Amino acid sequence: MFAGYRSAYVISTTILAVELMASERMFTEPWDEGDVSFVVEGRKIYANKTILSLWSPAYFKAMFSGRFKESAEKPVDLPGKRYNDVLELIRVLHPPNKLVDGKSTVFVEHQTISLLK
Repeated sequence: MFAGYRSAYVISTTILAVELMASERMFTEPWDEGDVSFVVEGRKIYANKTILSLWSPAYFKAMFSGRFKESAEKPVDLPGKRYNDVLELIRVLHPPNKLVDGKSTVFVEHQTISLLK
């Protein structure tokens, strides 16, 4: 009776492990929909302008529309920022959205601005 359950559990656990390994690489390698890259502490992070702009019009939309000097930079250099902090932000903003310590993402706009300023 439980043999089928055990097999399903093993398969589910394996799929989850593969998804977690893939998510660890997400945004650290180029991807089809990635149309912007950031250099943080000498390492690249790849993202999507539209997704970032939807989450933070005050910062990212302004950055990509030409109101910031970074709009002409390819890749965008983010000096003084920490790689792990920026990568975490990108993972939270892009689907499948990573949870922010179980909190609502309503405060993401504020966090984005304070992290990247």
